[in-house]
Amino acid sequence: MQIFINILTLFATGFSLATGAIFAVVIFEYIRNRVIKWKVRREIRNER
Repeated sequence: MQIFINILTLFATGFSLATGAIFAVVIFEYIRNRVIKWKVRREIRNER
């Protein structure tokens, strides 16, 4: 029974880590896209 619990704990930890990594990447990409759009808009404004 203890081995089963250990495997379950390992699986849960791995799953939460993977979910956290995916979530972090999604947030990072979102912020990066916002920053790029803001920089492009500023450059267009400066050219006029």
